[in-house]
Amino acid sequence: MWNSTINYTYKFGRVGVTNANHFIGTDGNVYADLDVSAYSSSDLSSYFHPFQNLKPANHKNTRIDYALCPFTIFKNDWGYEPSEYERWSAYCTQQDSGVCMISAVVNLLLTYKYSTRHDCTNGLKPESLYDEVAKGCVTGDKGALELTFVVDVNKYLNKTSSGCYLNAGTPGVLVPYIANYHLHGDMVNGHTVMVIGRASSDYWWIFKTYWDIVLTWERNYDTKTMALDYENYTSIYYVDHQYQTGGYQLCKNQLTVTKDN
Repeated sequence: MWNSTINYTYKFGRVGVTNANHFIGTDGNVYADLDVSAYSSSDLSSYFHPFQNLKPANHKNTRIDYALCPFTIFKNDWGYEPSEYERWSAYCTQQDSGVCMISAVVNLLLTYKYSTRHDCTNGLKPESLYDEVAKGCVTGDKGALELTFVVDVNKYLNKTSSGCYLNAGTPGVLVPYIANYHLHGDMVNGHTVMVIGRASSDYWWIFKTYWDIVLTWERNYDTKTMALDYENYTSIYYVDHQYQTGGYQLCKNQLTVTKDN
């Protein structure tokens, strides 16, 4: 019989844990005899900082290099004016107990739906879209490997009429993409998010620290109208780019999908 649940971050998502050796996966299955502490990525979570903390007082000579979505905080706090090709509608769903890799995919597909002519959602609401993508994904004891994850997500995308597919690798053009983050030397624990921009600050001498601007964890839209809340910055975080260990981009006809193609 299961007692009170403690939330742990496990691999690429959060699961309900009852003790150190048993946990309930996001797929509803019970996994036993595992050292949960060995798979917790709570340490990595502390490397994702609320975007409003990216200030000169905390980081010297900070600047936004690019930001794909014109959230109010970028303009009001930074005076940043995105160019026309940067005016994406970047969505972030409420993750709660969901697997972050799958949540990041849903965020990416919603962003493309409301920003381009490429709709891969099949008319599904975010919660149903999550469930459909999750059907093909591994959410067992150690989550999904990168290439396995790409193949699994494409099981869903192949069912759509969009012609789009997920491809491993970070794009060379300014588009939203999904990225993994791990602590150095630890490829088990991690977090996956959608990247929408980059910032930088002075580090030492001629060197700089580069920050990825990402969306994760918190919902930033109205659930009834799907209208994006540009005033809401609770889903916007920044993380040191050095922890990024791989990415995924939306492609079609062997090309990265942009706002124009």
